Amino acid sequence: MQSASVQTSQALGRTYLLEALVRLGAKKKLSRITVTELCKKAGVNRTTFYKYFQDIPDMFNAVADEFLQSTFYKPLKENLGGRPTNEVMASVLDAMQRDRDLTLLILKNVEFESVHHRMFQELTTLWPAAVQTIETRSKLHMAYFYGGSVSFLRQWLSEEDRISAKDAADDLQILINQALNLSAKELKA
Repeated sequence: MQSASVQTSQALGRTYLLEALVRLGAKKKLSRITVTELCKKAGVNRTTFYKYFQDIPDMFNAVADEFLQSTFYKPLKENLGGRPTNEVMASVLDAMQRDRDLTLLILKNVEFESVHHRMFQELTTLWPAAVQTIETRSKLHMAYFYGGSVSFLRQWLSEEDRISAKDAADDLQILINQALNLSAKELKA
């Protein structure tokens, strides 16, 4: 049986690897990061990497799943229940802001495109009428709705002097309502 200090040390190795991924991902494309480079930046050996992950894409998937659990699913589940949409969205944006570097890493890299779609699917639960109206129009409108939301989040998080999560949620709600109104007008035309 392993001692508590050995278990803690091993858990730290995984944490160091995740932190190194965020630091390296801020400087270069994720597809260019190697296991050796990641381990060197994390200060751990390759054995530690392979204890947790099969390869770099496996690490991306693990990071994405953890991100979605902590940043999207948990805040959405905790905050749904009759609360106004912009308040729930502000809770999600607060969570994104707390883990800003990882959120930006995921939003800026195509390796995480499947995560973008999963994030978007979760966010659309907040605006079912908008999604239903836009979906009836076309897949192009959905792509625009999705792309605009991801771009909005990426820009908001990239700003050093950014507005509050509540104000960002209010702005996002306004933009979604405008897109919904445009789609509704086009459907009537």
